[in-house]
Amino acid sequence: MVEAGEEYSAKCAENDEIGLLDHMKTIDSVRDLESIRRALGNDELDYYGGSYGTYLGSAYATTFPKNVGKMALDGNVGPSDVWYDLNLSEDVRYDENFEYYLGWIARHDSVYRLGKRQREVRDFFYGLRAKLKTDPVRHTDPNGGQEVAVGPDELTDAILNAVIRRSQSVWHRYAAGLSAYRAGDEATFARTFGAQTAGGADDNGNAVYLAVVCTDVRWPLNWAKWQRDKDRIHREHPFDTWGNAWFNAPCLSWPAKPGKPIDIGRTPDLPDDILMFQATEDAAAPYEGALEMQRRLRGSRLVVQDGDRTHCIVHRGSKEVDAYFDAYFLRGERPDARTVHVPQLGDPTPPARAGSRSPG
Repeated sequence: MVEAGEEYSAKCAENDEIGLLDHMKTIDSVRDLESIRRALGNDELDYYGGSYGTYLGSAYATTFPKNVGKMALDGNVGPSDVWYDLNLSEDVRYDENFEYYLGWIARHDSVYRLGKRQREVRDFFYGLRAKLKTDPVRHTDPNGGQEVAVGPDELTDAILNAVIRRSQSVWHRYAAGLSAYRAGDEATFARTFGAQTAGGADDNGNAVYLAVVCTDVRWPLNWAKWQRDKDRIHREHPFDTWGNAWFNAPCLSWPAKPGKPIDIGRTPDLPDDILMFQATEDAAAPYEGALEMQRRLRGSRLVVQDGDRTHCIVHRGSKEVDAYFDAYFLRGERPDARTVHVPQLGDPTPPARAGSRSPG
C-alpha cells in the first residue's frame, strides 16, 4: 500500500511540468473564486457548496468576508478534522451506515433472497468480497466487446454509494446486483459493480482530490501511526477502513509542500447570514463536524434532517429542506431559530414487482 502510494505520488511529480502541485490548496481555489467574481463584475459572490464545497465556501467567507452574498453549505466538513481525522471518522460512519443497509436488505428478503437476518446478509457480503480477491468476476459486453471485472475493491467502491445516498434507485440497484450473483447471474452482477479492464479510466477526479487534501495540511508521515489507527478501527468497522487508507496513501509521500490549516471563521467581518444543511447520519461528513462549522460561522443557521443518511440533502427529495433553500436564495429568508429540524425521508421500499435478478 505504501509503495503504491509512493509510485502514484512520483508519477504526479513527474508529470507536473509547470509546478501546479504547489498551487492546489483550498486557499488557492479561494483566490480563484475571487478572481472569477471580479472577472464577472459581480459585487458579491452567491454560493452553494456541498461536501468539500462547504470547506471551500467557508474558507472564502473567512478570506473575503465582505464579498459574500448568499452562501448555503450542504453536508458540512468539520474544519478541525481536515483531512486525516475526517478519514478516520468516515471509516466508522461508513461501516455503521453499511450495517444499516445490510439490515434493510434483510428486511426485504422476499425480494433479494440474501438472508432474513442482517448477520446472514453480512456473512454473504464479506464472504463474496473475500472470494473476489482470488476469483474476480469478469464479463464482456456482447455488443461493444468491453470487458469489466469485479474484485473486492470494485465491489466496495460501488456499494459505497448506498452508504452515502439513501434512495430507492441506489439501494435497490446494489441489493439486486448482489442478489443476481447469488442467483448465478454474473453478467448482471458485473454490470452493476464492474470496472473496465482495458482502455484506461479518467483518474482526474482522484488526482485533483489528492492534490488538494495532501497539501491543504500536513498529514501524519509516520506509517506506524496510520497502521495503529486503521488496525484499531478495522477491528470493529471493517467495511472500508483499509480501502480509505489505500485511497489516501499518496499523502504519505506527496511531492508538494503542505500548507497551514485555514482558521475558518476567524475574521471580524464574517458574514452572519450563512445557511447550512446537514443530515445527522451523514457518513461522509459526520454531524459533529457540521456543529463545529456552525459554531465557527457565527450567526449562521442550520437546517438538520434528523435520522437521514444522505450526504448533501438539498434537492434530494425533502420538501421541507428545499423550502428553506428556495426561500433563502429567492427571497433572502432564513429560519429565525439558530437550528431547525426537519423529518427524515425514511427508508425506501424496493420497486414494485422487483425481482432478484433486476438491477434497477
